[in-house]
Amino acid sequence: MIFNRDIKAKFSTFFNIEEKSNKLGITNLQTVPKLAKNFDSILQLYPEANEEYFAKNFVKEVQNKHQNRLEKEHLSAYLEESCFWLATQELNQQLAPIKWQELDCFQEARKIAAQPNKIFSTYNFTDTSVITWAKQQIKHKVRQTAYVGKEFCKYATWSAPKYLTEKILREALHAKSKIKTKKEIESCVLAVKSYKEVYRSNQPEKIAGKLPEPNQKQWEDIKNYYNQQRSRYNNKLSSDDSEHLELIINFQEIRDKIITCVKVVRDYCCIAEDVDIKATEIIADSKAEIIPVNDREAEIEDANKQQIISVCLSEFSKLTP
Repeated sequence: MIFNRDIKAKFSTFFNIEEKSNKLGITNLQTVPKLAKNFDSILQLYPEANEEYFAKNFVKEVQNKHQNRLEKEHLSAYLEESCFWLATQELNQQLAPIKWQELDCFQEARKIAAQPNKIFSTYNFTDTSVITWAKQQIKHKVRQTAYVGKEFCKYATWSAPKYLTEKILREALHAKSKIKTKKEIESCVLAVKSYKEVYRSNQPEKIAGKLPEPNQKQWEDIKNYYNQQRSRYNNKLSSDDSEHLELIINFQEIRDKIITCVKVVRDYCCIAEDVDIKATEIIADSKAEIIPVNDREAEIEDANKQQIISVCLSEFSKLTP
């Protein structure tokens, strides 16, 4: 059964649902008396206003942190239809491969909708409607929970790959990057696999499970493992297949692939406030070994400086005291 809620019901009711044969249905609406009473008083002041006007005003109060609990609950009620629509029309299909049912999707979406302060923390009121923005945020958050879990989005670059699944990496590369060919995607997937398999930090800077960047020897080990697995991958292809993965000589190439993969998946899965890089991890990263990279311009500049210093010292030595 589908319910068309009037403007008062949109901000004061929640759905009672039932599941039959893995499909969700709405049985009736459950009115929250305190929300209905509060919205009645607001509606009397602005009888001609539409739902978008009320929604944006509630969001504004939430962003300014002047809200009482009722304003958050009004927004949660307003997002019920979005949660139900996403669960039954979109997320259920996207998450079917990992056996998430419509009920799983709806319950997770509703949890997210119960925290509108997080959903709307960066909403700017001009680019899109409240509902459109909320749907996008809720969808990403549910997918994050289903595929990646909260671990990936709250960790920084060198910890995050440990929590990255191959499925979500492939999906993110297809959707959010310029990496489109099979060869490029397989190379990125293998780079992350190699990182997860090889990197085990034993540095004293490791704090509370947070990982510093691998040192040069560890990067070399990751590169060597990649090249070994690359050979096995290529052996499965025909000799004239153009998708053969190339040998990696410089570990910096592996490092760049890891950074790219983490960024792409963040863009695909994570809401801004979920990327929580804590001070301890920043400290750990800052103490990690700095890997030198040859910089030809810097070398030339240093050589010129040394030459100037040498000439000056020579001239000073000729001066009589």
